[in-house]
Amino acid sequence: MAGNKKGEKVHLIHVGFNGVVDMERVVAVAGTMSAAPTKTLVQRARDRGALVDMTRGRKSKSAIITKDNRVILVPLASATIAGRFGTSLKEVEIPEEEEEDSQHIGGSTTLQLR
Repeated sequence: MAGNKKGEKVHLIHVGFNGVVDMERVVAVAGTMSAAPTKTLVQRARDRGALVDMTRGRKSKSAIITKDNRVILVPLASATIAGRFGTSLKEVEIPEEEEEDSQHIGGSTTLQLR
């Protein structure tokens, strides 16, 4: 994993089909794949070669956005991913000064995980 120093622990989360993601590099999780902003995000990532599809042909249920602006499509719901981070969506609180960093997309919230 680029950006991790030698000997530094990497915190990996399982995202399905033997795929793992370094949770220290995750910036946000978009949970509504049918929403126009999410579709645009995925298409722009595909156009610039920054899209990683970890679904093995299954339906994409979430998109993980990383610090290096890659978009990772996964077959897991955003609530499942949040649970693997050790949190649930109900427990995540967005401080007032960061409220504009979250986006409401089609009835769900894109969370900034920091």
